[in-house]
Parts: sequence; structure tokens; C-alpha cells
Amino acid sequence: MVKSRKSRMSDDVRRARRNGARLRASRPQPRPARQVDEYAAHAKEQLDTGVEESLYQAERKFRTIFDNTSDGIFLHDLETLKLTMCNRSCLQMLGYTEDEFTQLSVADIHPEADLPFINA
Repeated sequence: MVKSRKSRMSDDVRRARRNGARLRASRPQPRPARQVDEYAAHAKEQLDTGVEESLYQAERKFRTIFDNTSDGIFLHDLETLKLTMCNRSCLQMLGYTEDEFTQLSVADIHPEADLPFINA
């Protein structure tokens, strides 16, 4: 059975309309404002979680190196020169407890002649 040209065109039109409907369905559809806000909040939450996880991993690596090295390491405030933290090796070398150490300043643990080079 041979279809007439008119029926073939209508099949083509139907097929095009069906494909057009598929194309429209695959495109992002406009969302109501509330849905956009919910989507944005969800995306921000995922981003924040990723940032928090990255910070946690970086802190964990820092702590592992800082606490387990045999070199004495301490950190101090650049403005006040107060000692803020140190590792176990530093405490053993200097003979302080951690509480005693955080009460000191850079001038308390270095010779006075070395201070101009440290504070530079």
C-alpha cells in the first residue's frame, strides 16, 4: 500500500512534532522562584560541605607533619610576638609544658643578640 503525499507529510509532521516535544523536554525548563532559591541553597550547602572537607583534610595533614617531626617547631603572633603553639619536640627541647610555653614571647626563648634577626 502506497501512502499518498499528504499522509506521508502528516507522518513527517507528527514525527517532527514528537521530536520537538522531546527537545523541549530535554531543555532546562524555567523554574518558579521558590524552586530556584531551594536549588541555590542546596548548591551552596554542597559547596560549603566540600570546602569544609578540604579544610579538614588540610588541617589533618598539617597536624600530622607538625606533631610528628623531630624538629622543634613553634608559631607566634607577628604583632605581639607571643608564642601561640608548638610541637612536642619543641617542648622537649626547651623543657616547658604547653601551658607554660603559650605564656612566653619570642624574646623569652631566643638570645637577645638574635632578636634583631628574628623580628626582621
